[in-house]
Amino acid sequence: MKDKGYSRDEAVEFLMKTTVYAALMDEETDLYLESRESILDILKEELAGNPYRLLVV
Repeated sequence: MKDKGYSRDEAVEFLMKTTVYAALMDEETDLYLESRESILDILKEELAGNPYRLLVV
């Protein structure tokens, strides 16, 4: 989020609108069991326009 110049609060609001965040909040996806690094990689993919990486996890 530093690249976009977002404040911490803006970054959190932005994150909460992502598919990755929704998947983290959904216990059925088990995404919360993945490592922080893995989740960050998936988030980067989503932000780059490829949200389909979530289907691989």
